[in-house]
Amino acid sequence: MKIVRFILLIAHVGILMLLSAMLLNDYISPKTFSWLNLLSLGFPILMVAYIMLTMMWIVLWKKRAIVFLLFGLLFFNATIRWVNYTPGQQKNTGCEDHVFQY
Repeated sequence: MKIVRFILLIAHVGILMLLSAMLLNDYISPKTFSWLNLLSLGFPILMVAYIMLTMMWIVLWKKRAIVFLLFGLLFFNATIRWVNYTPGQQKNTGCEDHVFQY
């Protein structure tokens, strides 16, 4: 069982490195290194795998889960950008209801 956990740990660290490399897209232009753009296409799959492996470490009650949770916070802004979440906004239709009293 230790060998399986070790392989999953190596996979988790590898996914962490790939997600960290994906964050470099903001700073490195595609003309310099175009492979980072292809890495961004796999962001949803990598993020789901990262979350599932983190949950596995939590279930197995390993201390490394805390480390992976803290590193997972680095990808919070990237996830919000990908999901395109905006807080609820009220729609202004331009029509207002007026009540006249006599």
